[in-house]
Amino acid sequence: MKNTASTFHRVHKLSVIGGFLDGFEVTFSNGLICLIGPRGTGKSTVVEMMRYALDALPGKPGDALRRRAESLIESNLGDGRIELVVETKNGITYTITRVFGDDPEVLDEHGHSVSMRIRGALLFQADFFSQNEMESI
Repeated sequence: MKNTASTFHRVHKLSVIGGFLDGFEVTFSNGLICLIGPRGTGKSTVVEMMRYALDALPGKPGDALRRRAESLIESNLGDGRIELVVETKNGITYTITRVFGDDPEVLDEHGHSVSMRIRGALLFQADFFSQNEMESI
C-alpha cells in the first residue's frame, strides 16, 4: 500500500472565475513555488489572490500594506471569485473559494461545503512573500 502522506501542504491550482481575469488558471508543481517575471506580468496578483483565498493578507486591517493588497484583489477580481485547490500534508484535497468582501468557503473533494475556518486553523498553512517582503528580510 502506497503511503500518500507528505511532510508538507501543497497548492495545486489557482483559478479565477469572472471579473477582469476570468478564465485565468495556473497549476503549480509540488514544493517551493517561486514566481519570476518582468514587471506587470501578474506575479503580485497571483500571490495576493492566494493569500486572500487563505484569509492571510499581509499587514493588519486598515494599514497601507493591507489596503494595497485589498485594492489589487478588488480591481482584478471584481464580481468574480477565486478558487484555490490545496492538499493537506495528510493527502486531503480542498477547494477554497472566495468572492471579494465575503469570507472564504471550504469545499471538500466532492464540492460539498465544509464547516471549517481558514484563518488561524491548522487546515492549511503557507508562507507567502512578495518581492518587497523578500527585500526587507
